[in-house]
Amino acid sequence: DGAAHTVRTHLNSNEGIVRDAGVKLNPNDKVISSSSTVQNGTTLTVVRAIPVYVTVNGKTRAVFTTETTAQGVANELGFKAPNYVVVGDENGSVLSGTRITIAQVTSRSLSTVDQEVAVEVVRQKDDTMAKGEEVVQVGQPGLERVQRETLYSNGTVIKTNDVSKVTQRAMVPTIIKEGTREVTTSRNVAGRASRAIVMEASAYLAGDGDGAGITATPTFLQF
Repeated sequence: DGAAHTVRTHLNSNEGIVRDAGVKLNPNDKVISSSSTVQNGTTLTVVRAIPVYVTVNGKTRAVFTTETTAQGVANELGFKAPNYVVVGDENGSVLSGTRITIAQVTSRSLSTVDQEVAVEVVRQKDDTMAKGEEVVQVGQPGLERVQRETLYSNGTVIKTNDVSKVTQRAMVPTIIKEGTREVTTSRNVAGRASRAIVMEASAYLAGDGDGAGITATPTFLQF
């Protein structure tokens, strides 16, 4: 119950040590040990059983359990695959009052379907690129062939499971570059306009090149 007790004991039974420490155990509670045998420094943890409601073949009953998943509860009660299946999320967390439905599998079938694989979006930071976004690769959906098992209980579908998946066409992700570089802007005096200019410049003498005094831009040099 969240309280810690330090005890000295000559007992070897986990349950006996816990009871000797004054902790009351209910019939379905469990004692978990940090070591395979009781030794100096061993930690014993009491896990309290909680009530859950289990429905099997239309009949519901309340049980106390320390299991943490619906499938764990089903297995604990003896309703195991392949003859029984948890309807819904078998790995869902079990809390006090959780309702679990278990169905008997009376038949099953296998089918093969092709299904599309959705395009993933990959974002890449680029500190050499001005702030903003640029799509550098347009994605294409993939295709995979899935072998699917369908489970029935007296003719009613109770669950489908993907048995295997084989890639027919690889998915191509969309790649977006995100620029992070700050751009220095210049504004006019009135503050009514703003522009960013990136340029490359070289120095020329009037007699350079063909002697005409033309720069690489080209611009005439004037003196």
